[in-house]
Amino acid sequence: MLGSLRARLIVSFALVVALAVFLAGAGALFLLRDKQEESARERYGRLVEPLNDRIARLSTTGSSIEDIKDFLRGRAVEADVRILLINGDSLVVFDSVDGAGALTGKYVLSFEGGGVGVSAGNSSQYKWVDYNGPKDRVTLFAATQHNAAGLAPGFASYQPVIAVPQSRLTSAWLDLVPRLALAGAIALSVSFIVSFCISRSISGPLARITQASKQMARGNYDVHIPIKGEDEVGRLAEAFNQMATQVNTSQRMMKDLLANVSHELKTPLTSIQGFSQAIVDGVVSSPEDVKEYSRTIHDESNRMRALVDDLLLLSQIESGQVA
Repeated sequence: MLGSLRARLIVSFALVVALAVFLAGAGALFLLRDKQEESARERYGRLVEPLNDRIARLSTTGSSIEDIKDFLRGRAVEADVRILLINGDSLVVFDSVDGAGALTGKYVLSFEGGGVGVSAGNSSQYKWVDYNGPKDRVTLFAATQHNAAGLAPGFASYQPVIAVPQSRLTSAWLDLVPRLALAGAIALSVSFIVSFCISRSISGPLARITQASKQMARGNYDVHIPIKGEDEVGRLAEAFNQMATQVNTSQRMMKDLLANVSHELKTPLTSIQGFSQAIVDGVVSSPEDVKEYSRTIHDESNRMRALVDDLLLLSQIESGQVA
């Protein structure tokens, strides 16, 4: 899979982007962890004042304590929270959670010494305090201003409280993980597309240079690579084109040289063949003519030897034996 340069470039770009996204996401989670916990606390604190007002209205309409408990039980299911009802002595008279972990009949901490916050939506205040329950640690939220004046006799001391496990507050930053994961997936997808385009711009010219080299190896020296850009790959293509031009010129010069040498050798060979054939056939018989023909053959042989010596000298120069 990673045998090609393009694949290695794509994987390298993707790994760099993945590492950058991971580091950015980890940094964002670290920086926003406290902010998310504060937002979660505000979200639960915003619920207590409407509960307090609703109990006040229920009490003025003649509702019984059981009616209020039924209302709190339904509101707890609707809002997916745990709701307590405590009296003035901080005794829990109702807990929307049943079972071994229920706080009914137990005393909880006073809100004195706890924290006070203001919800951003309606600027209502709320207070909270951390409490060690029988099974886990919870944070209790209540309205800062208990509306006791409007309550009917017997209800004035009751106050609704929302109990939230501290693990839910401290892990509120996990809500950011899906969104960060989605952003990371989008970044990786975009990085794959961008890295594919970048790797194509790099590996494309290299592939053309490779193909042109193969053509030169087959004897086709008249090749040219289009030059795009002035980067390293563009300069490599330009250098290859110059090399191909020089090789093509050298090949043409070699062919011309061979043609010229063949032509130059053909003339003395024809003369030697003609004069020697005349002597062999007895066309010339006088000593003067034989001597003249022999001198011509000798001169043409010297001419051929000079041509051969020139070829040997060129071969030595080409091989570097002669400077």
